[in-house]
Amino acid sequence: MVCDLNGFKKINDRFGHLAGNRILRLFASSLHGSCREYDYVARMGGDEFVIVAPGMGLSAAVARGFCLSEMATAAGREVCGEDMLSLSIGCAKFPCDGNDAEKLLAEADRRMYIEKQLHYPGRQRGDSAPVMVHDNTVIQ
Repeated sequence: MVCDLNGFKKINDRFGHLAGNRILRLFASSLHGSCREYDYVARMGGDEFVIVAPGMGLSAAVARGFCLSEMATAAGREVCGEDMLSLSIGCAKFPCDGNDAEKLLAEADRRMYIEKQLHYPGRQRGDSAPVMVHDNTVIQ
């Protein structure tokens, strides 16, 4: 899974980089705490994170996506006092989406950007379910 925080630049611009750093730390801590002991979580850079979750099926990934989206919104609300943050998520599954880490990461990243494009053309997600792209199918 590749995750990207939507609205993070606006938070940095409006509240400053210290608030942005606080959000990153808060979200990363929540993200790490929500994972199984054998999952791998890393910050790829900026406001992007990657989760390697061995053996996780599609329904569990969708459920995890809901949880991650709620954690992102909560981190933004805690730091900024309002709902300014959401999350775009892309998934890739071994071996159908790639047979090595590089291919899986590239596919999850591509799917995350598809979802990010769905988020920004005036689409308001608010309290609605997160969108997760898997197998070129939009899951809501």
